[in-house]
Amino acid sequence: MALVAVPGFGFMPEESHNSIETSYQNYLAAHNLSAADIPADYGDEIKCNHIVIPHWEQIYHHVAGEGLCPPKWDNASCIPPTLAGETAVFPCMAVFNGETYSPHLNATRHCYLNGTWAPTTDYRDCLCNSTEDCTQAGKTEENGALEISIIIYLVGYVLSFLALCGALTIFLSFREMRCLRHKIHIGLFCAFGLSALNWIFTKSLPELAQYLFSVFDAVYCTSWVSTFFFHLACFYWMFMEGLYLFLQVQFPLSLVSIKFKHFLIFGCGGPVINMAIWIVLRIILYDPSTTKDVIKNCPFFETN
Repeated sequence: MALVAVPGFGFMPEESHNSIETSYQNYLAAHNLSAADIPADYGDEIKCNHIVIPHWEQIYHHVAGEGLCPPKWDNASCIPPTLAGETAVFPCMAVFNGETYSPHLNATRHCYLNGTWAPTTDYRDCLCNSTEDCTQAGKTEENGALEISIIIYLVGYVLSFLALCGALTIFLSFREMRCLRHKIHIGLFCAFGLSALNWIFTKSLPELAQYLFSVFDAVYCTSWVSTFFFHLACFYWMFMEGLYLFLQVQFPLSLVSIKFKHFLIFGCGGPVINMAIWIVLRIILYDPSTTKDVIKNCPFFETN
């Protein structure tokens, strides 16, 4: 039996696909709706919840029977019925949240032996965000070099974070080391430590994409904004270190009236103000029609 690939629905006989489309048009007519006014992803939701799920045994008659997982709408695709103990493989949805995805790649979701679905759908291959076959995209040598550089950065950031944690433990363990100068050191170490930790988290997010699919772009975009913030905070605290030495040499008597809270306000408040201005300007000036996004729908990270 010849099967056709239907993005977001699976592989089914052509007559079943035609039946779904006919029922969809009838549904729209009954509710005085027009297909042109309905987003494609919302249209898929209607097809799944109102057509496929109630009549799936007739549509997927080639797999109908006992001991299987029934169709399920996961807010992006209509997972096709699958025999218990096997994995559903189906073409990536055509559109999700206004973004197009490659119909040449597949998503998967496992069906347990007891006839229940795994908690998440694996959309990692779909995240290429392309309408072309991207299985061969990119050069193998370039990808290999990129992976090596990321590993080197990751090892360096992990070691830096652990060393900074050790230094903070020493500073906080001894009362004699809680003078103003050492408190400024602690502020600098915290900025470097949080910057390293945030970088590790950000680079780990793509591996968690299948669990965060519906909010992945927003989380990934926010994590990069946090990366910029902590990176900026490091420079502010380095400036605090230099400012303290300057005051100690030029105005030693004035240091009596300067407290750590003054350094803390400047070291934390400065980056917040800078980032707030930057975020507002990016949102105002962002034009997706003239820029190429590195992260989809993220005005804070793009290339021209």
